[in-house]
Amino acid sequence: MKVTKISEGTVAEVIHVSEIEGDMGEDVVMSLMQQPDGDMIIGLSHPHTNERLSVEFCTFGGGGHRPAIAKKLRELLQILCTMTNTKDTGGE
Repeated sequence: MKVTKISEGTVAEVIHVSEIEGDMGEDVVMSLMQQPDGDMIIGLSHPHTNERLSVEFCTFGGGGHRPAIAKKLRELLQILCTMTNTKDTGGE
């Protein structure tokens, strides 16, 4: 798992957690990104076929009708940011 922060601490901050492997099959890789406006993007890719799919969850101000989903994805992003190069061993 790789965490990249762009323009950290500014209003243009982007947080990108990539190379999340193992929970979706052997070959599927997930990424989760928070854009500066708070929108969340989930991406799935297959490295052998170069197939890429993504879905964006908008914030309430940006047209999102379910702000709770984007909020929970931001919470997940923060948890992933604390897990630097470690495997989740269970828990909650």
